Amino acid sequence: MRLDPTRTLRTIIAGSTNTRAIELVRAAVRGAGVRPDPLLVRGPSGAGKTHLLQAATAELVRRTPACRVVALKGEDFANRYVEAIRGGWVYRVREPLRTCDALVVDELEHFTSRPATFEELRATIEVLVGKGRPVILATSSMTDDCVTSCVRAFASGVIVDVRLPTLQQRMQALRRVRGRERLALTRLLEIARRSPRIPEARAALENELFRLGAIGDAGA
Repeated sequence: MRLDPTRTLRTIIAGSTNTRAIELVRAAVRGAGVRPDPLLVRGPSGAGKTHLLQAATAELVRRTPACRVVALKGEDFANRYVEAIRGGWVYRVREPLRTCDALVVDELEHFTSRPATFEELRATIEVLVGKGRPVILATSSMTDDCVTSCVRAFASGVIVDVRLPTLQQRMQALRRVRGRERLALTRLLEIARRSPRIPEARAALENELFRLGAIGDAGA
């Protein structure tokens, strides 16, 4: 799973659609105490599941820099496992997963039609939960399938649903993105103004900064 450094628990726009999920993710990544394990986040595409999982990964590393977090997509896991079976080196896939400090897996809907392949991941989850290691999962499937059955099998397992963000949340996110872009362009403009040899670049930056300001005002 490709991580975005801007996606942290601090940058998530909280609202009625995801507040409970954010609280559970915070509980899942804390170092001690009772926590949901495994935690499964369910919701439609665009509801912010990937942001939550990337934020969880970032928080785990922030709390413990040496933490060995394995973060990947369900399809990537399935493909690696199938290739490992064909090549006779399943242990190469199994060992790093079952000895990691935390496991984060996104897009588990790919296992809905591949329950046999999911069995390997289920066994890995069981090993990690038994060691007290955090396991955080996400799926867009809202039906009772092999993934939800797996999570419900654990006494500490929790399933939380997220919904698509409200218009207010979307506008707040847009303003935040535009604010970051304006800040970056302002810094670039300061550099360009110190160099009289690139007037064209300076003019282009000023125009772009004006455009972002106009968009920001319109979205306010």
